[in-house]
Amino acid sequence: MTLVDRETEIFEGLDVKLQKESFLKKPPFSSWFKSEGSRQRLEKVLDKVVEEVASYISPKAVIRVLCRDETDIAVYSPPGELLKSEFLAVGVVTIGERAGRDTGTGTLYEKIVVDALENVALIEAEHEVVMHLKGLADREGLKTTRMIPPGSGRINWGTENQQFIFKNLDAEKIGVVLTPSFVMLPQKSVSFVMGMGRDIEQAKDLFSCAGCLRLDCPYRV
Repeated sequence: MTLVDRETEIFEGLDVKLQKESFLKKPPFSSWFKSEGSRQRLEKVLDKVVEEVASYISPKAVIRVLCRDETDIAVYSPPGELLKSEFLAVGVVTIGERAGRDTGTGTLYEKIVVDALENVALIEAEHEVVMHLKGLADREGLKTTRMIPPGSGRINWGTENQQFIFKNLDAEKIGVVLTPSFVMLPQKSVSFVMGMGRDIEQAKDLFSCAGCLRLDCPYRV
């Protein structure tokens, strides 16, 4: 079975583990420690909210691989590496509709921690899906670009280009829609394109933030 023979793949119940000792070493939490006191404060709040966040997130994804020359990607003025690719993997990942909601309870600091936890969960789910695609490409002897989320700041490719992804992928199968103003609902969702091909340069970091001007972003990798 070749890449394009594969039907749309849906992932439900992605294995996202919110383990405190693990994610304390990663962005954004790894940059939050200004003193031992700030670390203790963060750990205390994490102990309070992590199980609640884990109980309501619902990580899901949908992906599809397209023959690049059978698409109209050029109309969307994409990054050059996508135009050089033989195949385009399009994907949407979400952690569900309950994430991103303000319950009105908890301190401001607790709400900030919860928001960061949700973002970490979304990033972990996204990574799992992208690494799955990388595995598919490896088995076909193909190289891959980094994953490119329109409007992310990582590259000059605006949110309006999500239209390409959503018209080629039925994201409603995992409960995600794109509004006329190019906002995804549920809020904690991400869409992306990743190129695959024999004659492209293999991306050294599939999740690189190169190109983003937010050098102080706490999620920068």
